[in-house]
Amino acid sequence: MRKRKLSTRILTPVVVVTIIFSIVFYLLGALTFNRLIENSLDEMVSAKVVEIENRQRQIADKVLSEAALFSNAEAVIEAYEEAHKGNLTVADDPASSTARRKLRDYFASIEKGYVAALGVENFRIHFHLPSIRSLLRLWKTEQNRCDDLSSFRETIKTIAISPHSPLTGIEIGRGGFAIRGLAPIIASDGRYLGSVEVLSSYTPLVENSIANQNESIAVYMNSEFLPIASRLQDSSKYPLNGGKFVRVTSTAVDLSKRLISADLLERGKTAIVKEYREDFLLTAFPVKDFQNRQIGVIVYVYDAGERFALRDQIQWGVAIISLILLLLICTVLILVLKTVTQPLVRGSSGLKESADQVTSAAHEISSSSHSLAESSSEQAAAVEETGASVEEIASMARHNADNANSANSLAQQMGQATVGGKDVIARMSTAVNEIKKSSDDTAKIIKVIEEIAFQTNLLALNAAVEAARAGEAGAGFAVVADEVRSLAKRSAESAAETSRLIEESVSKADHGVKLAVEVDKVLGEVVGHVSKVKELVAEIAAASGEQAEGIYRITNSIGEIERLTQGNAATAEECAAAAEELNAQAETMRAMTSEINQVIGGTSAGSTGSAYSLAGDFNRPKRSLPRPVARPKAVEARPLTAPASQKVGKPRKPSPEKIIPFDDNDSFDNDDDFYDF
Repeated sequence: MRKRKLSTRILTPVVVVTIIFSIVFYLLGALTFNRLIENSLDEMVSAKVVEIENRQRQIADKVLSEAALFSNAEAVIEAYEEAHKGNLTVADDPASSTARRKLRDYFASIEKGYVAALGVENFRIHFHLPSIRSLLRLWKTEQNRCDDLSSFRETIKTIAISPHSPLTGIEIGRGGFAIRGLAPIIASDGRYLGSVEVLSSYTPLVENSIANQNESIAVYMNSEFLPIASRLQDSSKYPLNGGKFVRVTSTAVDLSKRLISADLLERGKTAIVKEYREDFLLTAFPVKDFQNRQIGVIVYVYDAGERFALRDQIQWGVAIISLILLLLICTVLILVLKTVTQPLVRGSSGLKESADQVTSAAHEISSSSHSLAESSSEQAAAVEETGASVEEIASMARHNADNANSANSLAQQMGQATVGGKDVIARMSTAVNEIKKSSDDTAKIIKVIEEIAFQTNLLALNAAVEAARAGEAGAGFAVVADEVRSLAKRSAESAAETSRLIEESVSKADHGVKLAVEVDKVLGEVVGHVSKVKELVAEIAAASGEQAEGIYRITNSIGEIERLTQGNAATAEECAAAAEELNAQAETMRAMTSEINQVIGGTSAGSTGSAYSLAGDFNRPKRSLPRPVARPKAVEARPLTAPASQKVGKPRKPSPEKIIPFDDNDSFDNDDDFYDF
């Protein structure tokens, strides 16, 4: 499969992007001009709506000022005073007829000046009575009665209600829409006599709002008001649109028939609505009476054909500019590509040679790094096993030290107990001696008691002898003496028994004292031996503690060696992974240089059998660096610092000539270098 040329690869997307840009530029230009035209039309229509509303307001103010002028005329007030002399609710009242005649005579005298000043053809002035009846319409010379207006003239009803304020606005009459200005007629004493009204037809407002031939206006009234506007009931002159609207007036009847729909009028009853039909912009907005009620719709039609034609011309201009821009960019790009390709061909060859050298060096670094990583891993494993053995010895030493401390504590407790036992025996010996002494004292007292009993017995015997000598006179005393002798005998016997028991007690006390002395002697010897045992155990505990402390330090040292060894192993594995990645990147760079040669030269893929696919190489995911296996108590590897004699200096950047060599005689005149264009 033949590779596409570099010029084709660069030129194709640029041309595509330029075409897309041209299309987008054309669409954006068209959209922008459309928006500008639409905004311009919207602004013009909004201004026209405001203009029509302002004209309507100006006409209303004008007719009101005229009505206010006539309401204060003395002749008008005199005529009304004459009408009030009669019955105001009767159509043919003579007083009202007299008042009409006076009003006609007065206005006949000022008609010429009024017509000349205001530019009107006739008087559109209407006088009303408080009974909502028409007193006089000046433009109707044949009026001779006061017709009732209460069924449809809301303005007259409103002004007849106190405080009789002036009114302006639109109200539907028999002829359709009319702009009216009503002023009250007040007598000198403040009585309400009636009202005077000046009217203006809606047609002048429509005609004066047309500025040029591109504009037209049509006015429609709601068909529900046809019973009031009796003159519009002729459908041949005033046709209905959709059965809901009757056309009152239009400056372009045929155009109104063709463009204005009942749906547009229905939507225009409540808001300003805009709609495009053919090349025309239609704007519908509501007509409201003096009470702000919707009574009809005005449609403003504008012919936007000229503006749309201008828009089409501009769009064609934008399209031509986009095409010229596309051709210009393609031409410039082709010329630039022809001046760039030749150095790229030479540069890609030099880059391929550099890539081959980098690949070879990367292979050697990768092999050495793998060997170093394996050796470091084995060393780390051996150190780890040694650390585990030392840890076990340290654990046993700590256990022996703990047992020695416990034995020392027990020996101290036993020594304290033997000393306490010796003290107790000494106190017991003292108590026994005191008991022996008390027993000796008691034996002496018993001997005294025996002697007393013996003497008492002798005395009793003597008493008995004396009683026998006395004969019968001493018989009673003999009995007493006999009893005393009996008591003395028993006392002597008890004292003898007590003496015997005390002697036995004294004998046993003597034996206890001897035993206490012997026990005290034995406990003294035990206390001496316990003191020696305690000293030996304390020495053993101290030696065990020192031994455990030494083993603990050895364990820490081995742990630090293990951590450093594992850090070295991790660093070696990272170096191996980095070397492997460098090797892979070198292979990738080698494949990329081959692909660049194919792209620039446009050669077939089969001509470089060792080259990888550039797209496949770019899409190949980067291999993550393998991390070392986690081991107990492993810490982050310390950064390795090279010795001062082996520190690596900053790598020097190769010159551009070594990567992309240029010959002194190179030029762009050789057509063979551009065989692919």
